[in-house]
Amino acid sequence: MASASAKSNASPARPITPAPPAPSPKNPSPPPIPTQIGTASNRASANISAPPSNSNPTKSAANSPSLSTATTTSNASSTSSESLSRKDQNMNLPPTYICPRATAKPSLTGHASDPIWEAAPWITTWRDIRGLETCPTQLKAKLMWDDEFLYLAAQMAEPDLWAFQTEHDSSIWLDNAFELFLDPDGDGHNYLEWEINPIGVTLDMSMDRLYVCGGTRDDSLEIPDLELKLIADGPVNDPQSKAKGWAFGAAFPWSTLTQIGHSGTAPKVGDIHRFNLMKMFWPVQVINGAYVKDETQLEKYWCFAPTHMLDIHRPHFWGYLQFAETADSTITPDADWATKLALCDALGLISRPRDQITYPRSSIIPQSGQSLIDHPSGYAITAIAPSGTQYQITADGRLTNQ
Repeated sequence: MASASAKSNASPARPITPAPPAPSPKNPSPPPIPTQIGTASNRASANISAPPSNSNPTKSAANSPSLSTATTTSNASSTSSESLSRKDQNMNLPPTYICPRATAKPSLTGHASDPIWEAAPWITTWRDIRGLETCPTQLKAKLMWDDEFLYLAAQMAEPDLWAFQTEHDSSIWLDNAFELFLDPDGDGHNYLEWEINPIGVTLDMSMDRLYVCGGTRDDSLEIPDLELKLIADGPVNDPQSKAKGWAFGAAFPWSTLTQIGHSGTAPKVGDIHRFNLMKMFWPVQVINGAYVKDETQLEKYWCFAPTHMLDIHRPHFWGYLQFAETADSTITPDADWATKLALCDALGLISRPRDQITYPRSSIIPQSGQSLIDHPSGYAITAIAPSGTQYQITADGRLTNQ
């Protein structure tokens, strides 16, 4: 997706037209907030950490009927810089979504009323990519799974419906797109990205690794058996008439994952993938009866798990997708998160801008308990977690246990 770099100078509004790909916040950085999403019947056990002091905790909690807040302590502090040092960040776990198994194939158009979908809780709290704001508009999504598919449904209130990307695998992120990111083994390499705009045009691609570690995108990935239904509730590209919004349901075959080196088989109950969801929002004006982007305002990137940097391609900081029989299952927290986070910090992934691809060995200052070793990628940093598991992050950003 395009880069979310801040605009230093306001420029005149211009017509919304396709533009060549550019670095985008599809590549952010630091850690998100710990969250378990559960069904309404599981409110007592669901937990979400208190948001940073510069967010709106009332709106964040009140708009999430299936969430209950749990008091946590944090050294997070507000900052105006785009990248945050590790000491300035909320050090809690990224959020977890408990993904229930579908008892039958759910309707891709009836996710508001289909009883199959009722088993899955809505995600209703969204943070901007840097974790500094909570989404003020109605936006919600939910997921389910079975032995053949991962199901995703989303509903978005959007009075101005427009889309100018009309070709598959074009720069869909330049529209008000919805995006899914999925890394089945959570190592930060070989993950899937999928996007859709309000007229149903899609982009499916993969990344061999995160951009900041020299990653490249591969548009050859296709999802031939994707099942997709989209509903636009109102006119598109017609500024004279307001819309209510748009929604879609999608079924992603697990077999697609063989294209990025994974097994292509369905997960088992208790398995955990790393994932993220993101909704683009580009401010617009109406000039001469047509929508044009308002370049006096910055675009927004609303995420399930903020990366705390204008780069969504920081998969180590995405949320956790925990597969379960039911949504009231108990969350399995990542007990080794602090060790993993410290390794990411040692590699500069919390603060390095996306264009700083090279990170020489001389830049590495191992923290307490870490070791710097030789590796085919150039070098690797290792550490043993309190659980006894040894982790390693390589110069190309691959994080694994040994």
